[in-house]
Amino acid sequence: MYSSAPESFLPSKSEKSVFLTGMSGYVGDYVAKFLAHSGFSVIGTYRNHFPSLVDNVFPVCTDLTSPELLAAPLRGVSAVVHLAWENNFLGTSSADSNSDSLLTNNLVCLRNLLQAAEKAKVETFIFLSVRGASGQATADFLLEKYCAECLVLNSRIPKKRVIRSSLLVGGNPGQNQFLSAIQRIVQKIPGLYPVPAWKGSLFPLHISDLVLVLHRMLQFPSQEPAAVFHAKGQTSCRVEEVFRLVSAQQSGAPRIPLPRWISGWALRLIEAQLARTHHRTPRMSDFLQAEGAPSGEGVEVEEPFFPSKRKSLQECFV
Repeated sequence: MYSSAPESFLPSKSEKSVFLTGMSGYVGDYVAKFLAHSGFSVIGTYRNHFPSLVDNVFPVCTDLTSPELLAAPLRGVSAVVHLAWENNFLGTSSADSNSDSLLTNNLVCLRNLLQAAEKAKVETFIFLSVRGASGQATADFLLEKYCAECLVLNSRIPKKRVIRSSLLVGGNPGQNQFLSAIQRIVQKIPGLYPVPAWKGSLFPLHISDLVLVLHRMLQFPSQEPAAVFHAKGQTSCRVEEVFRLVSAQQSGAPRIPLPRWISGWALRLIEAQLARTHHRTPRMSDFLQAEGAPSGEGVEVEEPFFPSKRKSLQECFV
């Protein structure tokens, strides 16, 4: 069903050639366009949705579960940016239900990509993770991301970079899982909306800022063999502020939050109803766990990665 593109279709390789997985996704689409406009040649993978066509972007329909299909598009590439991930915020099942292996489909695909990248002598590998990834996490998705980080950092790629990102906002809300989930929740009760009982702070990261982080890492690579970065937005907020803003944008007028004593019950009821029509949709608790405080490993991404700070929460959602 899937096959790699013929080598005559692929660009001439140079130090500015990037292999990008998940090109047709919410993040991948922005990354591919920005890198292409910045002078990079982007070889982007997709599976189910053909990505938009852009100069210097070369879509390749391939399957990461088949290592042999990765050899040709990776040949001569200087960097890999791995964004593709099945069932974001949920985690996937074991790749082989009849095996005792702990590797999920996502981890098998990552292992295949790393092995192919090592054979192709790729210099830099960048993996997108989440702030809540931890070996002590209880959520399958966070454990899966942490295991993926370990695979990347222990690979033989000369330069390994893990970006632990905050929840993303901005761009097309219809492609953003977090914002789409909030929209589905707030529209269920006319004039009202529930608020999750979550005491932590959110640091929503605008997708354009994440793209800048990726671009700077590719444009000005450091010599460190391995590094973990925490990328978070410059504006902190409470989860109720995000719900208020999304509900106002959706209805065109302010809505009233439900009292705390009933919000939890209403949210569970709404999400149970949504689960019947939106199969394997993350719950709000899944998103908020992913935003959890990082484990302390790695360094914060600061200036000059963010040349312009967003002054208000509203600016983050534009």
